[in-house]
Amino acid sequence: MLNKLFDINSLPYLDPKKTSFLDYIQAYRSIWPIILISVIAFMCLGGLYAYMRTPKYDIEANVLITDDDKDSNLMRSLSIADVMLGSGSSADEEMALMTSHTQFRGVAMELNTNITYVVRKNIFKRKQVYFESPLVLLAPPEIADTLRNALKFKVSIDDHGFVSLKAKDAHGEVFVDIENEKLPLSLNTAFGDFQLIATRHFKDGKPLRMNITMISYDASAENLQKEVNCIIPNRKADIISIKFKTSNIEYGKAVVDQLVNEYNQQVIDKNRKK
Repeated sequence: MLNKLFDINSLPYLDPKKTSFLDYIQAYRSIWPIILISVIAFMCLGGLYAYMRTPKYDIEANVLITDDDKDSNLMRSLSIADVMLGSGSSADEEMALMTSHTQFRGVAMELNTNITYVVRKNIFKRKQVYFESPLVLLAPPEIADTLRNALKFKVSIDDHGFVSLKAKDAHGEVFVDIENEKLPLSLNTAFGDFQLIATRHFKDGKPLRMNITMISYDASAENLQKEVNCIIPNRKADIISIKFKTSNIEYGKAVVDQLVNEYNQQVIDKNRKK
């Protein structure tokens, strides 16, 4: 293809020590179409990447660790270990509590993070939605408790409000296939009974295409454990820093806030047992 546009072998050798900028322009004038096409192509690819790329936001929170026994235990406050390690043992214990599977499972159950909603805007653009989702998939809690693999629902709604829905299991087998139905939908499946309903964000008369994925509470908790980063930035400060990178700010705030709420409840329950 390149040889048809210009002869590469015909390009002269230019000595960098003896060649001026105008000499370069004169020498490579014959291949200006290729240069122009390359510039346009890369600009288009860059614009397409910027359009498809979903920005990520950092959601952060700091939790102050308090130890009721510190003030009452003089020996502990004067121990060598505290002088050397900065009373880090308490923070380590609270870190283990904060990052436990039980904590994140509580977040998943409270916020239903085991169900994700993605709006297909066009062939290139996808947007994950949460509070502003136009559709909500409802299912009894026992389905999410016993589900082993992901269930995927592909939903299309035309401008007349007719719904087409196809659901597949982890093996790609279709277990629901519906055409030309109206919302709300009741889905009786081998996995259990589901309902698909519209929210206040649903716009009548406007086509909608969505992907809905459902996993178990345990699987969602494991995903959150990988995505939410909890660290102790300073051993002397007894603070746990929570950081969560997400494409949806409201979703990120909800997850971090609920994680702190779950932790506070665990601390309250632990103190009651003392």
